[in-house]
Amino acid sequence: MSYPVVEVENKIVALAELEKSPHQGEENIYWIKFISVDPEYQRQGYASKIAEEIFKYARDKGITLQSSSCTEVGFEKLKDKLNELAKKYSVKFIDADKGL
Repeated sequence: MSYPVVEVENKIVALAELEKSPHQGEENIYWIKFISVDPEYQRQGYASKIAEEIFKYARDKGITLQSSSCTEVGFEKLKDKLNELAKKYSVKFIDADKGL
């Protein structure tokens, strides 16, 4: 598991979780389990910032990202941004609801 964070003045204001897929044959797929932003810091671009760092990491490590099916509300808020970042960084991105 990996937990990217965004800090502002030594306070964690955004947090995400990446988890390696436990399914056999999916060694190189990581789930974006969640992206969360402190309510006081929402609507300031921090979710987008942390998402961008996730995609840079995926590009550098050569991994595929998959949205988590258990974060539907958050995924809907970020869906367009995640697809844009996948294209920008040439990272394979799987929408958990749609499959490969």
